[in-house]
Amino acid sequence: MTGADGVSRLIRGVTQERAWAVVVLAPTLDDLLDGAPPGGAFLAAPERDRFWADPFPVRDAAGDLWIFVEEYLRWRGLGRIVALRVSETGQVVTRRTVLASSHHFSFPQVHLNDGTWVATVESCDPAAPTYTFTAVGEPWIASLRTLPVGVIDPAIAIPPPGPTPVVVPDEDDPTTLLDPHGGQDWYLTGTSGSDEFAGFRQWVAPEGVGWIEQPEVRFRDAVLARPAGNLDLTRGLRSTQDCSENYGVATSLVTWDPAVPGPGEVRRRIEGTDLSADALGTHTLAWTPDGAAVVADVWRRRRQPLSAVHRILEQRHGRLCPGRRESRRMP
Repeated sequence: MTGADGVSRLIRGVTQERAWAVVVLAPTLDDLLDGAPPGGAFLAAPERDRFWADPFPVRDAAGDLWIFVEEYLRWRGLGRIVALRVSETGQVVTRRTVLASSHHFSFPQVHLNDGTWVATVESCDPAAPTYTFTAVGEPWIASLRTLPVGVIDPAIAIPPPGPTPVVVPDEDDPTTLLDPHGGQDWYLTGTSGSDEFAGFRQWVAPEGVGWIEQPEVRFRDAVLARPAGNLDLTRGLRSTQDCSENYGVATSLVTWDPAVPGPGEVRRRIEGTDLSADALGTHTLAWTPDGAAVVADVWRRRRQPLSAVHRILEQRHGRLCPGRRESRRMP
């Protein structure tokens, strides 16, 4: 980067900031994989002092679509998790804050496991709990399960209901055996604060308890390492975000096998301009288990004379929070 480029970025940083919006895509996941254009309905926080990003969709017991998002409050420099119930025409009909504290929360994910909701977030909380709740839209409650401290954009994969035996070879028998414990492992992927734009890391835990990192599958790739949404164990897919120039350049759907190192094969790449002509990037792509509802986010720049103040507020908590310091120390 030249000196002129550095000055240009500095001026832009103190006079402009990112404006985010959530997109409820019209095509299904299968349609996207087949090349369908990813247009849809846009949702944005009505207040200028905050934005919505990091969407993750679920269906409630009645079949209504809810989207969990990070609602970032610029004057606090912190994010909280909000649940949005969205109509079939793409309108927000219910908006509820489900998780907020003195820590920053982002990148929500929600899964139904044997009748119990399991929710995770990126958080600077050094306790790093996972959460549960009684019904979609109700407040999140910290559970006894925890995540490794300091994981950036943690994406979790939970096996589908019922035992899923895995065929394993038996050295003393030319036939095969069924491993009764196969298929019960949960997986977690993410990056660390020491390499948040290019480092891929993966953990495994039986039933989500006692995470053990798998260093043999670590890799670095600024385009395909950092999670952008689902870690789909059933389809063997995960979504990733391109951080080669900045975070949130584009998202990709890539193949994923938890036992195989490397970024996988790109099945579909989506640019910000694929979603909106004036968008400069996108960094989330997530879907419901059936793949019928898919959501994304986009960002563009807007003039904001108080951008420098907002940036100071955003960085203040990270300098003081022990969870953020722990993340930066992760190897």
